[in-house]
Amino acid sequence: MEFGQYLSSNGIFAQPIRYPTVELGSARIRISVTSWLTEDIIARSLDVFEKAGKKFGIT
Repeated sequence: MEFGQYLSSNGIFAQPIRYPTVELGSARIRISVTSWLTEDIIARSLDVFEKAGKKFGIT
């Protein structure tokens, strides 16, 4: 949930998916990539994901 909150606070709409929707211990983040996204938005989003991964120790 904290990972999802971090993404949200940095401008990325991402849905944390957790138990019981997925198996216990296999939480994940759901995002949607559409043709509406510009290359700049995608690049910025990847930067935010990289920073989040480092912050939460999952890279």
